Amino acid sequence: MNVLTQIMGVREAAAKWGLAAEEVERLCREGGVRAIRLDGDEGPWVLAKDQPNPVTGEGLPRQQRASADKSSYMSSKLLDALYE
Repeated sequence: MNVLTQIMGVREAAAKWGLAAEEVERLCREGGVRAIRLDGDEGPWVLAKDQPNPVTGEGLPRQQRASADKSSYMSSKLLDALYE
């Protein structure tokens, strides 16, 4: 199996998950997704393609997805309150 079919870059992940590229990079830095950085601290991020959407939980089993949906709902409400 070719390893390149199992990885994606930040832009592809952003498009797949409906997020901004900056949000995907933040998730990479904070460990919210399975990712590694190539070429040290300044290289591009490479992410595993088979992981679920970190915001909605899409791709997780139903029970785990419900938990992810609740936490992302709470996170969005918190962000809304901060930006009011």
